Amino acid sequence: MTDAIIGTNKIETEHKMYTDQESNRKEFGTDYLAALDDWGGFKDEPGVIGKVTEIVRFVENELGPVTLAYVVDSAQYVAIRFADNPALGIVFVNRGFVDHRIEIPDSVKKKDEEVWRTELPTSKNSAATHNKIPEIKQTLCENCQMSYPAHLSACPICTGA
Repeated sequence: MTDAIIGTNKIETEHKMYTDQESNRKEFGTDYLAALDDWGGFKDEPGVIGKVTEIVRFVENELGPVTLAYVVDSAQYVAIRFADNPALGIVFVNRGFVDHRIEIPDSVKKKDEEVWRTELPTSKNSAATHNKIPEIKQTLCENCQMSYPAHLSACPICTGA
């Protein structure tokens, strides 16, 4: 079984991605949703789980089924390993992003690493959700046919305002 192989330190020496925290971990077998639930990183934002599940399914299509999911002792992330390459087939779920070793849609390659990152739609992660400019409703001027902000009492072009 792959769990016995994964439990050795050999994997930790094969790559340097997140491995310093993997020696003490809480394992959940193949149930990555239970690992995510226990970790609790998205308790206030359950909709994010859907995006994580989408990423995991994409990686499963490329690297085979999940073989192990675990929460590291520091509770900073959840790691998910896959059958076809347990050492490199890993997804790391963090509070604002997911790191993975294969390119998937909407992911960005990290500089100087063979790691791609997919940002998660969390309120803590997305500055865009906090700094989004509200949409200004427009009205069409009957005289000049130009649009102007609806909160104005008259067209600024026609009134010279």
